[in-house]
Amino acid sequence: MTQKPRYKLTTDGLVNVVSGLGTGKGKRDHNRFVAGQLLECRELEAAYQTNWIARQIVDIPADDMTREWRTIKCQASDDIRQEEDRLNLQSCVNEALSWSRLYGGAAILPLTNQDLERPFQPEAIGRGGVQRLMVFDRWDLIPHAINTWDVLAENYLQPEFYTLYQGSQKIHWTHFIRFVGAKLPRRQRVLLQGWGDSQLRGVVRNSVFEAG
Repeated sequence: MTQKPRYKLTTDGLVNVVSGLGTGKGKRDHNRFVAGQLLECRELEAAYQTNWIARQIVDIPADDMTREWRTIKCQASDDIRQEEDRLNLQSCVNEALSWSRLYGGAAILPLTNQDLERPFQPEAIGRGGVQRLMVFDRWDLIPHAINTWDVLAENYLQPEFYTLYQGSQKIHWTHFIRFVGAKLPRRQRVLLQGWGDSQLRGVVRNSVFEAG
């Protein structure tokens, strides 16, 4: 039996490298870059779970940013430190940074006694007013009513509300502390409901799986 040749598809975004064959363009057209397809969350999760390079790309910067944490110098420094320990803030920030790098976005939701559908009022939070912190990745949050009408608003090109995946409770955007992934052009951010890009997208097909 004659062995069939093996072909490999590359997806680095550069087309018409030599002659334009297969692109619908002629030989005289210039080379150009096109946007690669967005990776699904399951593909990103598979890379993170099975490839040590992917895991390091995601986790090492997040660990470096939170390992030594911060030094608080003020009269209430001990109280602040105790409250951060109670809420496990350092670990929550580390997790949110990791998921923002993996998925392109994450958020921390402080749970208080305030109405989640109304704008968050931080000045109304007293000592112990934050009950706990919850970390979500961008795929946990379903956006509603993207603000494309008020360019002066803080959430321009971002949702007015979120609901949790398979949940029904509307949560005003001000209740979330957002962690946005890699920088994207404005039109791409609109397509991603205000989130950024995964740090793995540029390497997941070119180097991560090749080295795995």
